[in-house]
Amino acid sequence: MAQTTSFRYSGLVNRTKSSTTLKPIALIVSFQGDLPDDLVSTEVPLEISVSIPRGLASFTAPALRILPAAADVTQDGMELEGAGFESDEGSEFDDKDWAQTVSVPFLPLAQDFDVVSQVSWGKLACAVQDWLISPESCLSESHWSWGVDLFWLAFIAAYPTFPLGEWPSWNRRIPFNSPFLNSRMNIGIEGSDITEAERRWTLWQDFSRQISLFYPYPLIAT
Repeated sequence: MAQTTSFRYSGLVNRTKSSTTLKPIALIVSFQGDLPDDLVSTEVPLEISVSIPRGLASFTAPALRILPAAADVTQDGMELEGAGFESDEGSEFDDKDWAQTVSVPFLPLAQDFDVVSQVSWGKLACAVQDWLISPESCLSESHWSWGVDLFWLAFIAAYPTFPLGEWPSWNRRIPFNSPFLNSRMNIGIEGSDITEAERRWTLWQDFSRQISLFYPYPLIAT
């Protein structure tokens, strides 16, 4: 069973004459206990989520940036004053450096990408699959997990009734397991009164949020 810790935080609002936004927050997560050497590699997959109240979800979406905390953060997480972040290669806040670390050839999406088109989503799912299984990608575990969720978001958008109905096979190196796919299987397929176009619009919002985790640039080419 996975170990999960959660808490609630009240986000602070930043108001100007032209806009009202949520202020960014910095979160440091520490871990107690020693890991067995024979059960872990150099990376351990973690899942961190931020939820927005339903009434505000159509106006704003959280964009997470993950990087390791500096060494002066104590193990129990209590002495955090002045704690900074490491600037290891591939872990900078500078968004421009990320594109030099990992190439994502299917982004940005073409200008003619149609959110409600099965053809557009099907081509995107194929492009994400090719990127995931390419030996040239050399993805970290975090980027691999991110890409797997992107693939399933695009695949489900192309075939909204999956696993029912007809759909093409996918490369079995992509696991039938991801946070998005698991949550979809848990809640089931939306009611029949929802059109495929409406489902694809909803999945487009999920896809955009997932993309923003590692790709802070415009999603569609200009």
